[in-house]
Amino acid sequence: MPDIIVNDESYVNMSTVYGEVATAMENRLNTYVEILGTVQAEGVVGGHVHDNLVLFQNKVAGLKGQLESCVAEVQGLCTQYVEDIDEADSDLY
Repeated sequence: MPDIIVNDESYVNMSTVYGEVATAMENRLNTYVEILGTVQAEGVVGGHVHDNLVLFQNKVAGLKGQLESCVAEVQGLCTQYVEDIDEADSDLY
């Protein structure tokens, strides 16, 4: 039976990259919410379209932090996986 090789560094790097992507996406989401606010305040100041933009902006703003919490969970799983593999292989080294 062939040996299974787990590259710990790969999981650590993947965890870091996920964190960086989440931060970038969160920044873009914040910018998008600001743009929607500007459109409401300066572009479409009344009517049904304005009201719908307000509702949409509130829904989008509600997404803030959700991506980061999902990524935090994935990062925890990556760390836990490496720890579990190390524990299972402790008899080898």
